[in-house]
Amino acid sequence: MSGYRRIQTGGSDRIVTSVLHAGDPTSPLTGLTTVVLSIWRMNGVTLEWYDFADATFKTVGWTTLQQVMTALDVVRSPGVYQYLWTTVSITNPSADDSYFYRVTDTSLQTRNVPQEGMLDVGQYPDKLDVLVSSRASAVALAAVQSDTDDIQARLPVALISGRMDSSVGAMTANVLTAAAVATDAIDADALAADAITEIQAGLATALALAAVQADTDDIQARLPATLNAGRMRSHVEEMDTDVIGATQIAAGAIGTSEAPLLANLDVAVSTRAAPGAAMDLITNAVDANALAYDAIIEIDAELSVVHGAGSWEGSTAAAVATAVWDEALPGAYGVGSAGKIVGDDLDVKVSTRATQSQILSDATPFPGVWVDAAVSSRAVPGDAMALTPTERLAVANKVWDEPLQGIHGADTAGERLAMAEKLLRNRLELADGSVNNWILYDDDSVTPLLSFNVTDKVGGAISIIPAVPARRTRGV
Repeated sequence: MSGYRRIQTGGSDRIVTSVLHAGDPTSPLTGLTTVVLSIWRMNGVTLEWYDFADATFKTVGWTTLQQVMTALDVVRSPGVYQYLWTTVSITNPSADDSYFYRVTDTSLQTRNVPQEGMLDVGQYPDKLDVLVSSRASAVALAAVQSDTDDIQARLPVALISGRMDSSVGAMTANVLTAAAVATDAIDADALAADAITEIQAGLATALALAAVQADTDDIQARLPATLNAGRMRSHVEEMDTDVIGATQIAAGAIGTSEAPLLANLDVAVSTRAAPGAAMDLITNAVDANALAYDAIIEIDAELSVVHGAGSWEGSTAAAVATAVWDEALPGAYGVGSAGKIVGDDLDVKVSTRATQSQILSDATPFPGVWVDAAVSSRAVPGDAMALTPTERLAVANKVWDEPLQGIHGADTAGERLAMAEKLLRNRLELADGSVNNWILYDDDSVTPLLSFNVTDKVGGAISIIPAVPARRTRGV
């Protein structure tokens, strides 16, 4: 395997080596997994080793420096190992690189390794990529040479200012343009007599020019002497409809000097009364003197429409008062109004209610003997329990000194404390069975009070010595 090889840039090379037994040089070693390959290169004066893990040449930080080579064919080529190395996969290649490689057997069984070699990449022409036979022959080249000689005979000997010297025998239409004709190229000698006559016939005469001059003078007399900002000064005598719109009027163009009445718009219109609200005057702004007779007639007529004819006309204070007290109760009055209170609360005659003397009399449901002090001298709700510390302690002692055998309501603290004492002190009796076989007796130790179901751990009945139930006597 040792030697020198060349491969194309971006190509691949199959690195092959044979491995012979150290004890028998004619016997190849097959099936080894210890034949490994290492590759390095010189990058200037820096030695870099190839990392097979990420296809990168490095100076430090390698992952796989040695690549295991595989047996080519243990039957047909015993002892031959290979590795196909593709240079296009190198992540940091260099043009025209030279790579060095070394094959080693880590088991040290072989006699012909380590072996070394070198690969040159791109060191020979890259353009020989097809067969030479596919290119032109000498006969074809001779034909090309003959045609080239013929062309050379038809060309001028030299160029003039970089252009070919030619004799123009014919010219395509419109080839000769004004740009192609040099200044003063056509002089008097070049023009024929009839050409000069044709030119004169196409020019204006002095008489025709004088008429044009007269028209021009007339136009000048009708134009302003100067322009204003690049525009012609004009006097507008008439204007078409809708010529001037909002976009034609500049901001601020119309002021008080152009429209003197604008001075009256000295505040925002929104700050003034809207239609209908304009008569929201201050109090007494319109007095009797301000009202004309026809205004009073109009007001009276409108009130008659709202309140009915005759019910308002000629009304006086007495008439209004009478109408108010004649209004039916309770009527449709709002909450809190006098009509609502009178109509809802005065629903019976006051004479049907008790008098003050009746309230204070012993003959009434409110005997006067019990109304013996002013209400204001009594505590208000909430203040009645504002006790002193001594009073609160006395109340607490009274509560806790209450006998548990007293009369307590169902599901009260007293009832539950009394039951807790019975559970702690009273007689308990446990008997055979699983239902109601644990009985709590009342204070007399005779009357059953509560019963419980007692079973074994799997819910079965329990057994007690016959006729000798387990019991607990009342505590003392």
